[in-house]
Amino acid sequence: MMTENDIVLQTVKNLQNIGKKLLQNGQAIVYRDDAVSEEYMIVEYPNGRKLLIDVDMDTGEEIIIKELQ
Repeated sequence: MMTENDIVLQTVKNLQNIGKKLLQNGQAIVYRDDAVSEEYMIVEYPNGRKLLIDVDMDTGEEIIIKELQ
């Protein structure tokens, strides 16, 4: 039987694999990273470009904070 920790680890691994497949198929992915403030997200493009963004919750507008790569 899987522990709660095992389930969390498996879920993270599954999400990472899905992200890799999306990038391989030409889709950008959006995720959070513990290395940056939790108010921001990272957009990663198939070409490796990464942007740190904020989202205006009132308008849904993505605001580019800076380019990471």
